[in-house]
Amino acid sequence: MIDAFRTEDLDEAAAVFRAVFNKEPWNDAWDLRSARSRLADVLATPGSLGVCLRLDGRLRGFALGHVEQWFTGRHFFLNEMCVETGEQGRGYGSGLLSALERRLVGIEQIYLLTSREGAAEKFYLRGGFRTASRQQMLVKALPGTPVAE
Repeated sequence: MIDAFRTEDLDEAAAVFRAVFNKEPWNDAWDLRSARSRLADVLATPGSLGVCLRLDGRLRGFALGHVEQWFTGRHFFLNEMCVETGEQGRGYGSGLLSALERRLVGIEQIYLLTSREGAAEKFYLRGGFRTASRQQMLVKALPGTPVAE
């Protein structure tokens, strides 16, 4: 069952987020506190909107982002999306995106950041996304901090 992402979902979503992104291909180092804080920040952003997947009463995946105004109209930035590793490849990610798109009334487009040339990129391309031809992501480390890539 897919329904709206709520504040009450943060703890379960943080656990899924941590489990997914601490594995290949991302190999991040999220702990539950930092994962929950990340998702809470997105949820607290004006225009935030998300959906979550529940199977057998447990949260197994989610998509979460926020609406932004651009000169052409309103766009949706998909900050985070993940499905438990054991549930991937069963259509749940596509279902989350479809449910999210149905809620994005009056929104011109969705944009996101993901790793290049991996399963995630292929998933989004199959779902109708394309690589932005005029944009790229740039990163600058501030003094005393490493760049996370």
